[in-house]
Amino acid sequence: MLSLGQSFQYKDFNSSEWSHIWIIVTTPAGQNGTALILNVTTRYPTTQDTNCILRPGDHDAIDRESVINYGESERPQIVDTASYQPNPSLRIWAPVADAVLNRIHNGAEGSPFIEPKFLRMIEQELQS
Repeated sequence: MLSLGQSFQYKDFNSSEWSHIWIIVTTPAGQNGTALILNVTTRYPTTQDTNCILRPGDHDAIDRESVINYGESERPQIVDTASYQPNPSLRIWAPVADAVLNRIHNGAEGSPFIEPKFLRMIEQELQS
């Protein structure tokens, strides 16, 4: 089962390219172990949301200045962590350090791009 802070990538079925890195930012809960995940993307000069900047050294998978994309165009997703099965289309990275996870959580609180229902999930995580 995947857990809080776990990072991963998946292969796009159309292009067979690896996705951006995703991080589980709430503790999997409920019967299905659902959790909120957020995506890491490269930081560009035009990047609007810089509430959480990640740099090489923050995590093994980060090889350039990046940001948490709180307003991912597909919207942050809920995943069923209990149904995780190892497969070649999923690359599991080490969990992010607690300090990095705290920065991700804190950045969500100041982001104008995160949906309120997802922000509430993160706030509940911070209270637990």
